[in-house]
Amino acid sequence: MTRATARSGRRRGRFARTALTALTGLVFNAALFTLPFMAAALFQTVSAGNLIDYTPTDATRRDTQRALRLEAARFVRAGEDRRLTWNNLIARELGEGDIAAARGFALTAPAILRGADSAKIQRTVPRGGGDREYLAATLPLIEPSYARQRFRSVIGSGEAASFDVLGDGREIADTAQRWRTGESVDYVLFALGGATLGATDAAPDDLRLGASVVKVARNGAHMSPEFSAALDAEVMAAVPPDRLRAELDSIFQNRDAIVDEGAAAALAFTRARAPEAWSRLSNDLVLIGATARATSPAGAAQLVSHVRDNHDLQRIRLLADAGGERAVAIGKRTPQRLVLKAARGAIRWTDQLVTDIGWTLLATLGVIIATFAALSGAVRREWEGSGGPPSAASYTKAEAVKRARAPRQAGKAENVRA
Repeated sequence: MTRATARSGRRRGRFARTALTALTGLVFNAALFTLPFMAAALFQTVSAGNLIDYTPTDATRRDTQRALRLEAARFVRAGEDRRLTWNNLIARELGEGDIAAARGFALTAPAILRGADSAKIQRTVPRGGGDREYLAATLPLIEPSYARQRFRSVIGSGEAASFDVLGDGREIADTAQRWRTGESVDYVLFALGGATLGATDAAPDDLRLGASVVKVARNGAHMSPEFSAALDAEVMAAVPPDRLRAELDSIFQNRDAIVDEGAAAALAFTRARAPEAWSRLSNDLVLIGATARATSPAGAAQLVSHVRDNHDLQRIRLLADAGGERAVAIGKRTPQRLVLKAARGAIRWTDQLVTDIGWTLLATLGVIIATFAALSGAVRREWEGSGGPPSAASYTKAEAVKRARAPRQAGKAENVRA
């Protein structure tokens, strides 16, 4: 190898190492700088509250039912008699007059009893049997006999088809007149009754049913302070008092000419609604109404006691859809809000979530690759310096000249000795 060739090789080697080191450092610093921002964006997306979709599907129902069975099994402590514990739970609810919870614990019999009792129930219930068949199958296991007789009388109760405690159009119109004259009324319940007012002879839909459940929960102190405050704010925004008063004054200024005051009051409420706020409120009421249809109005009011925000409403709707009154019973006898964890939704893969995950993984991968490249280079240089002759391209200029002269100097020394 000529001296010029060695010099050129050394230059190329130094340039390559310098370029690799610079590129590695650039990638590492860029990835390290962006990683916290990407992680923060991902955390914000995850904690926004809409990551989990609690819409009832076959998968979410199945997972939620499994979680509810596990929660029901925890009512029996180690060493306790399962049938005695189960009967005590039912008797307690019957004694309190909570029919929905009593029915719910009867329906959880397979999860609580297990063993031969559970197998007997499963054999008795026909294929595809519903809650009514399960309740009939559990009846012989309920003890003592007076509790069995009491339970037999409530097997068919709990339907919500005609549940409406908001009052008809005439009652709403009378309340509106009292409110206009300055009499104190519960504006939230008044607004819910008027804004959801429909045909008086029609079965209530989920919207009006949900409003009725809200009234039951509100009057029975079955609402958390957080949800009560949020609901009050939603109602005030959806049906602003000033706007409602103006509409009522406009419509009822000639009251003697009004034939149907209920219809007139309903018209005033319709005109007073704020569309966007009303849409949000009506969505919440529909969720509560759907919960009541899957359980019972009293059961839905019990589940509402665990709610703090709209996402909790979605969770209790899934619990009710998957477990029915089982969820009501379990929710009543478990610590506050613990039953909500049994609602197993599905991850909502939004574009924002996918983007944030992708950028975070890319930044993390950049840090890993840059770190690996730097460590590999350090190990390689250490190995080259400690073992085996280094390559000519790694010599400095002085080392190369010294090594090139060494053979000639050795030859001259041999000639002198000779």
